[in-house]
Amino acid sequence: MATNPSMPPTQDLITPKEWEAASSAVLDAIRCFIDGLISAPCLKARTIKEEIDAKTQNDDVSLFAHLQSLGVVQQVQTLQTPDQPLQQQPKADKEINPSGLELMLLDHYKGDDRKQILHQIIYPILKQLQQCYAALDTIESSLPPINDKIKTNSKSSKSKRKNAAPPPLGMLSLNDYVNVACLLEFTISISLVPALEYPYLYQLQLNPYKSSSVGKNTSSDSGAIQFPKVTSHTTTMAQKRIQALPKPLAGRISKTALTWGSSYAAKMHESLHKKISDYNKVPHRNDTTEDAMTPQQLYDVYSAYQAYTEVASLATSIGHLVLLDRFRPMLLPRHLSDIYLGLLIAERLRWVLLGLEKNMMLPKVQSELQSLFIIRGERDVEKFNNCELQSLERGLLFSSLKFQSSFITNVNSDGVSMVTRTIDHREAALACRTLLSGGA
Repeated sequence: MATNPSMPPTQDLITPKEWEAASSAVLDAIRCFIDGLISAPCLKARTIKEEIDAKTQNDDVSLFAHLQSLGVVQQVQTLQTPDQPLQQQPKADKEINPSGLELMLLDHYKGDDRKQILHQIIYPILKQLQQCYAALDTIESSLPPINDKIKTNSKSSKSKRKNAAPPPLGMLSLNDYVNVACLLEFTISISLVPALEYPYLYQLQLNPYKSSSVGKNTSSDSGAIQFPKVTSHTTTMAQKRIQALPKPLAGRISKTALTWGSSYAAKMHESLHKKISDYNKVPHRNDTTEDAMTPQQLYDVYSAYQAYTEVASLATSIGHLVLLDRFRPMLLPRHLSDIYLGLLIAERLRWVLLGLEKNMMLPKVQSELQSLFIIRGERDVEKFNNCELQSLERGLLFSSLKFQSSFITNVNSDGVSMVTRTIDHREAALACRTLLSGGA
């Protein structure tokens, strides 16, 4: 279950130095995160013997635990924009009493390093970086032209330096750009690439809800949950993407780090498969009435809904960042097709949710599902992402099919803000060509 992102900040009465200090803190957190990936024992190339020895000696520290030990998670939690107070952790709801299946899915989510890194580190960093530089770019555009500040005909080199144009607010070094590019590349490698490697893990197969084993509760075995099992581990899509990795990035982030997401997603799915198999073996009290919610319905809706909020968070976080003038020239050409892919997957998952709702659920089941703790948590994130998603689609000249279900918030288009600058049709055509040629 993802954490609820903060709302976009206002810029009234905030000095440029405060925004620069905030952006510097975000860039420092990104540098620490990339350094953490480099030093992580689980991301270092190992021989088969070293791999076996690490497992035997229980010396294989998880990636998220390693980043926690370096203080990266704590550093991200302290980030704040100048106009926002430090966010407090939400208090636990004492009235929440999740069912056995809910608890199992929640425990699995908390133990999933890939999702914890996305939700606790990457998405907050990207949101903060976008907010800081959106504010700095706005302030920069409101300043008088630089030519008015520079006096010409200076004879000495000293006076030339004195009269030189000031650097842009929050100026990034080349290392900063490389670190941000590495962060985006790693983000894509643990989110979109696994979805391409194992489409059925994200319910992206052709008929995800057309199954005789799933539907209304009409059999005595309705408590059993069925879903596909990983038959082979591959990193083909990750390896293909690495081949086109720019040289500055290849020298900063390892290939092992960029293939970790695909391997780990398959590993966690196998873990979930085992947990659900054990769950199916235990007798559960079944409500045999036709309008009762089945465990299969809970699992299908939760997995599709969580995948949707994850992809929507990814598309909006990266999309709004690379559309900024500060990052657009270096990052937009490589990641525009990634953003389009995220929007297309989000559209597909809306169709999956609508299909699950129409083909399998009666009104009582819909109401029961939406009242569950794990569904409510995803809904909070979906509500925020929906406005951001529509704003991004306008900026990218992308018109998606809505597939409006009761799990998707209906947003009034009049209240959707526009991005500062939309892409041109040539950029959109090139990105679509990359997708059609099998790129990611």
